[in-house]
Amino acid sequence: MDIKKNYQTIVNTLAIQHSKADIIAVSKKLPIKTIKEAYEAGIKNFGENYLQEAIEKIQALKDLKICWHYIGSIQSNKTKGIAQYFDWVHSVDSLKIAQKLNHHRQGAPSPLKTLVMVNIDHSPSKSGILPGPELDSLLAYIHEAAHLELCGLMCMPDLHTPHKQGYFFQAMQKLQGHYQAQFGSCMQHLSMGTSQDYLIAAMHGATMLRLGTSLLGPRPA
Repeated sequence: MDIKKNYQTIVNTLAIQHSKADIIAVSKKLPIKTIKEAYEAGIKNFGENYLQEAIEKIQALKDLKICWHYIGSIQSNKTKGIAQYFDWVHSVDSLKIAQKLNHHRQGAPSPLKTLVMVNIDHSPSKSGILPGPELDSLLAYIHEAAHLELCGLMCMPDLHTPHKQGYFFQAMQKLQGHYQAQFGSCMQHLSMGTSQDYLIAAMHGATMLRLGTSLLGPRPA
């Protein structure tokens, strides 16, 4: 697997679409040597799903200028580690989790850049907060929190409905516009699109693409 070649191909394809989206390399379950290879290829943003695995990697690679993104589901007992070790969190989906992250981020040199995960396709099997009053309240809390920085929205539509991905991404773009009118330029990011659908996501305004296998190759079983 030639990561550098994959990366350049993806960058070139996005350039044709006039997309300036950042690529988040999803490195869960992959060894440190793969992350180093990707870093040397020019990738600086890495996404992890599993806290303990991620902490081991972050500590081992602390000499590299990597920006670490937590993109997995969040349980309350994981908030301390996420707040202490990560630069970004993409998957906040409740007021309780946001409050705990804010508490545990105290003393850090900068706020935790925060995206709220929206269950845009109302999938019963997916995490995320539904559009509506609870989302309004959660965004308002993060916007005012001392140790969190509101940066936008994230989604992960069900891949069993690929024919609807464009519809869901368009709905996210519309939702972003709605909240930009309320919160301003801080709502600049849309984290959406994976190896299977990142081109569609880019067409609908994604600013962060979470790419795993298409960029870094297959994960160990």
